[in-house]
Amino acid sequence: IAFVKVKSKDYVKVGKNPEAMLQAVLEISNKLGQGFELDQVVTALLDGLLQMFENAAEGVVLLPDPKSGELEVKASQTKIVSPQKSVRISKIIVEQARENRMGILVEDAILDQRFQASESVSSMQLRSVICVPLVGKSSDVLGVIQVSTADARFRFVQADLELLVSVASQGSLAI
Repeated sequence: IAFVKVKSKDYVKVGKNPEAMLQAVLEISNKLGQGFELDQVVTALLDGLLQMFENAAEGVVLLPDPKSGELEVKASQTKIVSPQKSVRISKIIVEQARENRMGILVEDAILDQRFQASESVSSMQLRSVICVPLVGKSSDVLGVIQVSTADARFRFVQADLELLVSVASQGSLAI
């Protein structure tokens, strides 16, 4: 998986300290290695990711519908208290990650010129997003993981993207 690199600025990092991040990765690996059913795998994956990225607001795992091939939500979690309780998904970011087989880092979606024309990004007020494809053993894209923040103070950095790629690789093997 390739990475999209962007410039870093001064702000609070989304993830925990390195020791806590390593512990979270180990916990995810242990859970995924227990041979769960698909629903349990994606739930364990999201649980671990939202622990790892403590300032992330929400996460989602999208897998293709067996008949249509269109991505659909397989699991989602949000920390945002809202009457609608649905996770905000940027279709343009998700599709780019899927089609290009690349992890995408968006430090500030409102200011990122790649996504300024996107209604899903602007209307949902996504701020920082990391999104990676789930790539199987045969190089097939099995799905996509998106983790996002809504608060401009908390932004993902390149190291967060690289960590998500690593965890997604483990998740792909479990799926």
